[in-house]
This record gives sequence, C-alpha cells and structure tokens, in this order.
Amino acid sequence: LATAKPRDTKTIVISVLFLLLSVPLFGFQFHKSPLPYLPTKWTANNNDRDIDKEVLIHHTKPDISNIACTKIYKQSISFADKGDYKSANELLLKCNDIEPNNATILNSLGVSWEVLGNDDKAMQCYYNAIKVDSLQLEAYASAGYALIRKHYFIEAIKILNLGYSKSNEDQFTHYNISLNLAVAYFNLDSCLQTKKYLLISKKHGFNNPQFDEGIIMFEKDVDKYCH
Repeated sequence: LATAKPRDTKTIVISVLFLLLSVPLFGFQFHKSPLPYLPTKWTANNNDRDIDKEVLIHHTKPDISNIACTKIYKQSISFADKGDYKSANELLLKCNDIEPNNATILNSLGVSWEVLGNDDKAMQCYYNAIKVDSLQLEAYASAGYALIRKHYFIEAIKILNLGYSKSNEDQFTHYNISLNLAVAYFNLDSCLQTKKYLLISKKHGFNNPQFDEGIIMFEKDVDKYCH
C-alpha cells in the first residue's frame, strides 16, 4: 500500500471528523474518539427532498429480508447508542450468520470492527460488501475512509474512485465520497484535485449540518495550503 506523510496528523483527524456521518449503519454510526462514528440525527428531520432510500437512515425498512435478522439489527442500534459496541458487534455477527452475503450488514459489521480496533476484519467486511453488491456505495466510503485514517491515500483514492464512478448526484454518498477524495488528494499535495472534489461535495443539496460543518473545517485547511 502506498502512503504519504500527511502535513499534520491533527489536521487530518479534524478534516475528516465528519466524513462518515452519512454512511448508514441502519440507524446509527459507531463512535470511538477521535473517529467520526456518531449517531446520525439529521435524516429524521430531512423533508426537503426525496433522498435515495439507500442513503437515508430508515429504521422501519432496512435492506434485510429476514425478519429475525431485522429485529437483531435494530437491537444492535440500541447497544451502539449506549456506547456498547462490543454487544452491537456480536449482534451484527449473529445477523450476518442468519443472512450472509448482505452488503448492508457487511458494511455495518465492518464499521463495528473498525471501532473496536480490528482494521483487518473491517476491511475484509467492506471488500466483501462490495463483492456482494458493487453498488453498495457506503462500503466504498467506509473502506476509503479507513484507508485515509491509516494514511494509505493512494489506495483510498482507488477504492473511492470506484464508488464515485457508480454514484450519481441524487445520492448523498456521491458527495460523501467526493469529500473523502478531496481529503486523500490533499494529503498527496494535489491541490487541483482537492479543490475539484471539495467543490463537488459542497453542492450536495441535502440537509446535513454535520456534513456542512466538516466541509467548512476542511476548506479552512485547504485555503491555508492551496493558493
């Protein structure tokens, strides 16, 4: 994996603090400081437009066919919201046993592993999710962010570009991936590409204050180094 030394590790953490706020884990984002796996609340109040249902967090209609697995998946939300990621992970493992090869479950399971510090299992889940469903955009975003966090910027760009090529402007993940691409290029001193994808991410048009805040924070860093 190709790496590059970032300008400032603290800057990177701040810049990507909100990048995964929109990656759906059925109703929650895991959180383990300083990573940005936070509960997403913005979708509950988003009535401005008909957003792609794969991007929205929707508790009542998850992309899971098995009723028992759906119930277990909902239970994992409760544990995650309480900060009990180990229990949430165990429930997601059960759900994965009941309904294997479900890209949504695999992506969520991957994030749970990442929060618990098992990056290898996390990446395996992300890649398996993409293998199962090449249109599982959230898995591209998850994998890309995980690689950025480890400073594997070139590899991150490769996986994010794949996801970007499969996304469209009506999907929030299109803009999430764009911002991740901007951060990766920023760390490789590619100001032209950084500004290109940052501009795209700013055009998202969705009601997501956390994402907008992340853009503002990152844009300040870009303005410092890219003239």
